[in-house]
Amino acid sequence: MANLPKPVAAGRLVSFSSVSSFIRLTIAALVAAGAASAHAANPLSTCFWAGPISTTQPTALGEDGARFLFPEEKATYWLARYNTLPTGSRLTLTRQYAYARHESLNAYKSTIAMGSPRKGMPMDAIADYEIAPLEGSTNPYVLGNARYAAKRLYTVTVLPVDPPADKGARLANTLYVGPATDGPSEIALRVYAPDVEEDLLGGTALPEPKLHLTDGSVLTGQALCKAISSPDQSMPKPLLTQEQWFSPIALGSEINTAKCPISRGTPATPTWRRFFNTANSLSGTQNCGVDPAPDLAPPVQGGFYSTIHNNYISTGLHRSFGKVVVVSGKAPSFRKTGVSQKAVGKVPTQVRYWSMCTGEGMSTTATPKHGCVADYQVPLDRDGRYTIVVSRAADRPANATYQCGVVWLNWGDKGDGTTDGTGALLNPDYGMLIMRQMLADDGYAQAIKRISKNADVASTMGEYYPKAEYMASKVDFESRGCAAKRGK
Repeated sequence: MANLPKPVAAGRLVSFSSVSSFIRLTIAALVAAGAASAHAANPLSTCFWAGPISTTQPTALGEDGARFLFPEEKATYWLARYNTLPTGSRLTLTRQYAYARHESLNAYKSTIAMGSPRKGMPMDAIADYEIAPLEGSTNPYVLGNARYAAKRLYTVTVLPVDPPADKGARLANTLYVGPATDGPSEIALRVYAPDVEEDLLGGTALPEPKLHLTDGSVLTGQALCKAISSPDQSMPKPLLTQEQWFSPIALGSEINTAKCPISRGTPATPTWRRFFNTANSLSGTQNCGVDPAPDLAPPVQGGFYSTIHNNYISTGLHRSFGKVVVVSGKAPSFRKTGVSQKAVGKVPTQVRYWSMCTGEGMSTTATPKHGCVADYQVPLDRDGRYTIVVSRAADRPANATYQCGVVWLNWGDKGDGTTDGTGALLNPDYGMLIMRQMLADDGYAQAIKRISKNADVASTMGEYYPKAEYMASKVDFESRGCAAKRGK
């Protein structure tokens, strides 16, 4: 079986077999480079937009974006937190569509959970393809449209009311943030997998906010921020304190997750659960992911600043069951982007994007470095199946490489991230796995969004279920040898 080239980051040219393909790719690259060249002139934060929240660099306030509620490594987030708008005014956001796989605007609200206020409950969201362009512009996310159209401008209006119960009653290009009754309103901008990976904004500037007052005047820039921006522009904190993470109430079990007794069955098998809501996800962390999932159908509410456009499954891990975890399953089809893709395909893919990430515990919500793999980085065999190996760097099998048709994920060395008074790790063997699917097509019957209860995760996902198994050490996986990477 023939070897394939090493994985290529989105936006980087691959080898070509003809002069014509070289010309096409070169032109696309030049267009992308031109679009991204302005990135140095595009600030990564403003008085309105805090950020960038990214695993690759600190925020403007020096915060570590890797601790932003289990962030995706190929995504960047910006947060705008502002106070109640003046009566009768309206807020608009104008931006050029990014050169990326996906972008969206999201509204969040506060709620009460575990006896205290919790932020990050999804209120509303508007995805890239749902945003109509301004006259003369092109939406580069719509099926069949050009991805590198020069004119790509849009405007979204933000309204301080609840989203209509009837989706047909929604106003076009409108984000509903709800009345600001529980604190400042919050809006997030997400950009996933920009064509030029180093350009977090995807080659365009942050949305320009304008506050339209009843007297006809319009506030922008510092005047707008002075009028409405919250003085607290810090990155949201983890859901739980360390003490709450340790409490049996938080875990929904009298068995603390740190203990993970090994007498739970032979062999221990990680059990995936869908993320329906915050409370449900906390109960799913107990016993390190090896207890049977309950036969319940919780409401889909989200939390942790999740986006309405993503659906998630997760499982707890523990090195007492094995130092290496092998995950395998069939990969859904996803949208191809990058500088070589001049137009959006005309046929929908099963998902817009999918990924798998590792994570620490709920009191740090951190993603370890090299803890995520995106769809375009995953080698597939002839049946469209993947193999992902999860371990610490020291336990990485020698054949857990792209050349061997395997993706390696860093388990991380900090466990759940908890420490004692001296800074020593309390639970260094804990871990978590998270799979994301974005904008799954309605025709994709095995999608995560089709899971109605956690007892049915495997049966619903079928051959797309990410079956996970423990191995005692890297030697066990190395005994498989290195099958040459197979073509997609």
